[in-house]
Amino acid sequence: MHTLTPQVNIGLSPAEVVKSEPSSIFIKLESVVTETFPIGTKTIGNPAIGFELQAAELSSTTAQVTGPQSLMEAIDQVVVKVDVEGVSEIVQRSAQVIALDVEGHEIKSLSITPSTIDLTLPVTKRADYDIVVVKIVTTGQIAAGYKLTYIYADPATVTIFSSDPNLLASIKGYLETTPINLNGANEDIEIRVNLNLPEGINVVDSQMVIVQIGIDPIESSISLTNIPIQFIGLTTGLKAEVSPEFVDVYLSGPLDQLEGLNPATIMVMIDLTGRGPGTYQLVPEVILDTEDVNVDAILPSTIEVTITN
Repeated sequence: MHTLTPQVNIGLSPAEVVKSEPSSIFIKLESVVTETFPIGTKTIGNPAIGFELQAAELSSTTAQVTGPQSLMEAIDQVVVKVDVEGVSEIVQRSAQVIALDVEGHEIKSLSITPSTIDLTLPVTKRADYDIVVVKIVTTGQIAAGYKLTYIYADPATVTIFSSDPNLLASIKGYLETTPINLNGANEDIEIRVNLNLPEGINVVDSQMVIVQIGIDPIESSISLTNIPIQFIGLTTGLKAEVSPEFVDVYLSGPLDQLEGLNPATIMVMIDLTGRGPGTYQLVPEVILDTEDVNVDAILPSTIEVTITN
């Protein structure tokens, strides 16, 4: 340790230094030390359930550390940190080499060579755990005129465990759900169902899964010909004539809705409100008693309307 007095130089004249604070400073000079340390691996978190970490492979197993003697004496270990939270497969990455004290805090102001290394950390499945697919089992048929658009389980896979590895091997990669009855179903389904677990097999977390099933009407299309054109809004005292007098209408929608359509209830309208004598090219409108059926086309799409006194 050295006690020194700061020297203040002022390039102005006339001027003098009356006082400086602090009037003295302490300087500690240390020897620079270089040592070689083995490189260890410090993992953060835990791998996925049913998996375990193997010994890490490092591109360099030692590091040369240079720094002040007091910092060098505080080094407990030199490591690379790697986050393994939730991993289920081999980890490969570049990692920074750092020095830690006995409390696990990083020691700064050191020169470490190499500063980064490549790390390979094998992750293997434990013999008493396995990951299997959830196989959804259904019975019955959905309602006529409907189709199944999707079906899936959440989660789609589950982790199982057993003290008997042979019993795990007998599972063949999947577990079935209890049967879901689809008989007469005509709308989307969301249901919680149990898994069929053989004796001696357990599931990590819940033994139930959520199954979502999409059911939509089967879409189809029909054409209706020679539908007469009707008027609304024609002013009293005027007469309207159309050409042509009939149109063809093309509809699409759920099959059961189309099969139940009564052509007599379908109206093709032209609104003549506020129109006086003259010849007009107007677009007719189809009036239906259901919102589920779409009008794809009207032929012809434009009608000539002549209004006279």
